[in-house]
Amino acid sequence: WDTAHWKEFVRTIVSRYKGRITHWTLWNEPNSKRFFKGNVHQYIRQILIPGFRAAKEADPDCRIVGPDLAHLKGADWDKWLDRVLAEGGPYLDVISHHCYKGSPQDLFKELEGPKPFWEPRSVRSIVERNRQGHKPFWLTETGWRSNEVGEQKQAGYLVSFLRGLQSRPWITKAFIFELKDSPQEMGYGLLHVDGTPKHSYEAVSGWMRQAGPDG
Repeated sequence: WDTAHWKEFVRTIVSRYKGRITHWTLWNEPNSKRFFKGNVHQYIRQILIPGFRAAKEADPDCRIVGPDLAHLKGADWDKWLDRVLAEGGPYLDVISHHCYKGSPQDLFKELEGPKPFWEPRSVRSIVERNRQGHKPFWLTETGWRSNEVGEQKQAGYLVSFLRGLQSRPWITKAFIFELKDSPQEMGYGLLHVDGTPKHSYEAVSGWMRQAGPDG
């Protein structure tokens, strides 16, 4: 794969939004065959490193966020994260990850442990093992489907998750997927497809008002 076109694309888009967009992720869930057909070596050498260099050429002050892996055993997320951070850590300004679990407790266990020895290590332990713990960590996708757990439980899980973040300052930012239900991923939204609010919308917005800007 000739990376010239990829680098030109990155340079063009980062230049276009320079001064308006400061943080960029270079690929979505590259360990999922749904989004990337290559292997981890190809991602590092053909996407991450040339993309980082092109972005910095266009805007030296921009920040590269990644690798935004899908936390799926079948997608070898732990092996990918270990390899990406070991070889591509210098090309990431912010470490990011996607993780969905059945409850907030299960989610935090995946992120920071403790975990049984036969399971993959926690996300945090892999980050720290590769000496990347000094960088900001963003959980760039998480959430629960109201059409699976019900609207009340979705709301309760999201508030419990937000409260849990308060005692985990190592998670710098977290992004709930998503604002409004989409036909492709029904149930995750805080709003229905028609824009009407679910219980989760009221619960999350109420918690944010109470917690304030530093919550």
